[in-house]
Amino acid sequence: MVGYAAALGVAVFYGSILFGVWYCKRNDVGVARTVYINLILMYALILLSYAIFDDALVPEKQIDLVPFYRFFTLSGGESWRMPLRIFIQFVLFMPFGFFGNMQCRLKGVGVGRVFAAALCAAIFLEFLQFVIPLRHMVTLDDIIFGTLGSALGSLIFEWRLSSGRMQKLLKDVLYH
Repeated sequence: MVGYAAALGVAVFYGSILFGVWYCKRNDVGVARTVYINLILMYALILLSYAIFDDALVPEKQIDLVPFYRFFTLSGGESWRMPLRIFIQFVLFMPFGFFGNMQCRLKGVGVGRVFAAALCAAIFLEFLQFVIPLRHMVTLDDIIFGTLGSALGSLIFEWRLSSGRMQKLLKDVLYH
């Protein structure tokens, strides 16, 4: 639960500062690019804070390399934790796919790099949880669902790309 609180704290603190900057300068040229860059930084901080403090109350460091094993073997009081963990991992990586696809559009490169970067980021976060001396649960499921979450975020971006508002946002971010 500490990871959720740390991620929420980063989101509220950084997000409120970012909202204040946007509100004060919303008519200025270049504010979309500034907000875009700061959203990416805020998202990176949320990912790191969640990864560092996730499941810090596990009795001992656990490594699970069998996909979906814990999902089907949990019972009793722990049965709610795994679906919640999967859901959070999935949702946590959706902005990665969204912003990654946006960045690929801005740079003119293929979207396949988003999936490769999401996979690398998920592996890095699990490795970080492994080497940090806190008690973490390192699972292959987190890597799988993080990558799938980024794929969904990328699809959401593609779906919203045809709207005029998204086109304007891309032009504001790219050209200012």
